Parts: sequence; structure tokens; C-alpha cells
Amino acid sequence: MLAHALPLIAAALFPAGQAAQPGEVRIRYGLYAPEPPVLSVEANLVELAVTVRDGQGHATGGFSASDFQILDNGRPRPVSFFSELKAPAPAAGPTASPSAPASAPPARSIALFVDDTHINLFGLGKAKAAAQKFIENFMLPTDRVALYTGSASVTVDFTADRQALLAAIAALKVHPQRGDRDFTVCPVLSGYEAYAITRHADEALKRAKVREAIACNCLSPDPACIDEQPAYVQTLAETVWNQLSYQSTTALDVLGVVIRQLARMPGARILTMLSPGFPTGGLEQRTSAVLDAAVRARATINAIDSEGLTTRFGPRQQIVSPFLAEAAAATGGRFLKNTNDITGDFLELTTPPRVSYLLGFSPEKTPDGTYHRLAVKLPSRAGLHLETRAGYFAAAPERVETARQRIDRAMLAAGPIGDVPATMRVSAGAEKDGRYTITVLTAIDARRLKFSRQSNRSLQELTFATVLEDVHGNYIAGKLAVMDLLLSRTSLADFEARGIRARLSFTAPKGSYQVREVVREIVENRLAAATTPIDLR
Repeated sequence: MLAHALPLIAAALFPAGQAAQPGEVRIRYGLYAPEPPVLSVEANLVELAVTVRDGQGHATGGFSASDFQILDNGRPRPVSFFSELKAPAPAAGPTASPSAPASAPPARSIALFVDDTHINLFGLGKAKAAAQKFIENFMLPTDRVALYTGSASVTVDFTADRQALLAAIAALKVHPQRGDRDFTVCPVLSGYEAYAITRHADEALKRAKVREAIACNCLSPDPACIDEQPAYVQTLAETVWNQLSYQSTTALDVLGVVIRQLARMPGARILTMLSPGFPTGGLEQRTSAVLDAAVRARATINAIDSEGLTTRFGPRQQIVSPFLAEAAAATGGRFLKNTNDITGDFLELTTPPRVSYLLGFSPEKTPDGTYHRLAVKLPSRAGLHLETRAGYFAAAPERVETARQRIDRAMLAAGPIGDVPATMRVSAGAEKDGRYTITVLTAIDARRLKFSRQSNRSLQELTFATVLEDVHGNYIAGKLAVMDLLLSRTSLADFEARGIRARLSFTAPKGSYQVREVVREIVENRLAAATTPIDLR
């Protein structure tokens, strides 16, 4: 990992064809870092971080393994691993001497994650103000801070360079996923509304949408038509959510990358999320994987609800906030909500708990592919509050390589792959402020690309995984983007005539680099991969 800051500015992918209508092309994107192969071991250990707080909310210690009781789906399990974790004594403050030995490890490694794909302008303004105040007033000389966004549009690697961080914070914008628009059927459903109706989480909302459906679809007071609308709304909601659920899965995937980057850093590891939240019901396996990675990395996750004080009724917050709350509880962090003064509490949310515990236990049975509820208690101690994860997903061993694993394997390989008709061209732009722009343009010959057919539409999904490396092949930055194509006959003909192009860009200082890209198409599950060196002089 380079010692200096490397902002990554990634442009949105775009198709060359101009005939595509709204809804025919959808693009989702996020950070990417290949995960190296993991050797399987026979040991089956579930780890969980536990923070014990007193009545004033302060972390407290002095416990042993025998004080804790673990319940896995209501059944007690013996503690097989135990460790008390104490945070280092805090530094004197932001005026700490800058002359500390250069060899001393950073006091804190802090990853700031701004969920710019779900946040609104008001929330983004508060998030930027809080992050800016922290960098200017509370960042210590020994800290290493990184900035990540859900869209990967602005990223800064771990650095002590305040000016690079402040410039990146100032550049933050709202970046809704391309294609994230309310569907124009009647009734109109947003992603949240579709999710809430699908999960039966907001019956008042469903009744309101049924009334809209009746007004749209029943031109006369026909009892039969009216009776059909509740089922119609339910089916419509399920269809819409199936098409928009990627918004939540992409956010979780990005957080997984951020945690892997944080795990490589020294000192206390802290991830602070600024997000309005997003639905995760039904995504237990993905959320469990994120929390597993955070616990293994000994990282503390803090979360701030960027919407602050809200007059919205309870159901929405009950749907979009649980992951923020559980991620904080699972790692000893704090979840701040219902406040418009997030800057006032930001310092606390970049500090690990004074003391916490790491417990491990072996499940009673082999992994069964289901979600397990967890509870941790201190039977002999009253008046204390325990914070830990609510459960874990007992994933059965994977016997078939997943699409993501195949992409990662191709990324880590050295040679080219030419099964997809794709060509990659890398160029460097003019120098600005000591940095160059590296542009990666990928062209795909749509005439040699197979599409599946559904309801007179041609379907294809293209995944672009692109990584910037140093000359030794060490990861610097990366992005994953997925292009979903649902094309009419006219649009397909236009793509076949013009081709499909995808473009993104990195910024980097003078030096020698290489770009590795893997492209996957879903219909025949084929790959293309290439590595291109580039010198910035």
C-alpha cells in the first residue's frame, strides 16, 4: 500500500448505443478489491465482539469467560475462546507533538464511509460538515484516515494528508445508482415502498397504494376489479423490489471491500458510516459476512443516521436502520440517530471503546445454511447492557465457484483471457496539481455477444472489474461496475452497429502502474481479462 494519498475518481460507465430507452440500461457500481483464496480448515468457530456498558453508557471491564453465557438459537454454548481487548490510552489531543518518531505505528486507522448512493442533499451536507470538522480539529498526527463512498466516485486511501482528505470531502456529491428511479407504472413505487410492501412491513403504505391502484385501474366501481388490486399491488411490489434490491447488495459489497482494506492497517481500526440506512431484510447471509469480516479484523463500526431528526413515521426507520444499529452493536461501536448535530458526536464515533471482549464458540451442529439468533448474557451481573451482534448466518461450505470468486481468480492471475469479445485501451490525461488522469476504455463487440430472450427483449449482464496496481502488482484502487441490458429490438440493433463501451478513470501521481481488468458476461458465463502497463512521466 502506498504511503501517500491516492484519490480515485471513477466515471460512470456508459453504453455507446444511443437508441436505448429509459429502463433498458441500468448501471450499478461500487468499490472492488479481489479477495485472495482462503484455505478451508476444519475448525468451526463463531466469533463475536461484546461490549458491556454501565447505566451511563460507558464501556466497562473486569469480566472473565465464566461470567458470560452464549445462546445460539436459544441453546447455551460453552465459551471456547475469550479475550479482553483494551484500547490504547488516548493521545493528548489534536495538538499532540508532530515530532513523534516516524516508525511509531498510527494511533488509529479510520475509514470514513459516506453512503452517497442512498443519502439526500441535506444529509450529505451534514456528513461533509462533520467529516471536515473532524479532519480540521480532531485528526491526530499519528492517525491514518481514508475516505470511501458507496459510488466509488471519490476515494482516498489511508493517509495523514489533511489537504487531500479535505479536497475529497469537498468533492462529495449525491450519486444515486443509475436506473434508480421510481417505476412509472400505477401505482408508482420507489425501492423502499416496494420493499416495505413485499416484506409486509408497512400495511398503511400498502393500503394507500391499493387505493391508488383502484383509482388507476378500475375505471368504474367494479367490485371484481377492486378485489383484484391488493394482489396486484403485492405482485407489483415484488417485481419492483427484485429489480432494485441491488441497491442494498451493492452497499454491502462496498462495505466488505472497505473492511478488507481496513484490516490491513495498523493501530486501532475504526469504520464510521454516514448513511440514511437501507433495507437488508432477506440479506442475512451478506450482512453476516460483513460483520464476520469486521470482527475478524478487530474493527469497530460506528454509524450515523445522516437524516438526523425526522418526522417520518416509525415503519421506514424500522426498515432502513437495523443494519446500521446491528453493525455498531456487533463491533463495540455506537449508532447515532435522531439528531441534527452529528458534528458534536463525531469525535466519539472515531474512538474505539475503552474495553471490549472477543468471545468464540463452536456451533452445536455443522453449518445448516440458515440464520441463527444469538444472545449473550451476564447472569450474575445486573444493571449492565451488553452490545453484540444479533445473529450469524451458518453458511454451508461452497462446492461451486461463485461468479465473484471466478472474477477474483481471473483478476489475481497474470495472463490474458479472451473468451468475451472485449478490448481495453488505457491512456493518460494531462497533469493537474501533480496528478495524472488514467482513463480505461473498454469496447465490446455486441454482434459476437449472446443475449437471452424474455418478453420480446434481449437480456445481458456485463460485469467490469478494474484495478489499478503498482508495477509489482500490488493493489492501489479498484472499481466494480455491472451493466444490466434489457433491450428492445431497435436498441439491440443500435448496440450491434455501434458496440458497447465502458469508461472509468483513476487519478494518480507520477510513476509506473498497470491496469488489470476482468469483464464477465452472464449468458454464457465467459470472461475476458487483460493487463496494460502505463507510465506517468
